[in-house]
Amino acid sequence: VARLLDLELDLSPFAAAVRAELQVRIQEAVTGISEEMSDVNLAVERAQDKVLQMQARASAMDELVQAGTLPEIGTRPGDDIANNLNQDLAS
Repeated sequence: VARLLDLELDLSPFAAAVRAELQVRIQEAVTGISEEMSDVNLAVERAQDKVLQMQARASAMDELVQAGTLPEIGTRPGDDIANNLNQDLAS
């Protein structure tokens, strides 16, 4: 019986070491997941920024076309039919 108790005492440092190693592995795994989620969040934010930039550019282009600064796509500056259509649509 004394030997069994000694064996138990000898195993407790081993169990503590195993427990500590498992805690480190779990923390590393969680940190890895956190890093991946952070990367995903950054990618989503970049995509959202690109969408906002493209919307702003499209809006600016529309304003320039409406102001007559830029010609509409598919029309030539001297295209009377397109000009008449634009005037009719504006009225």
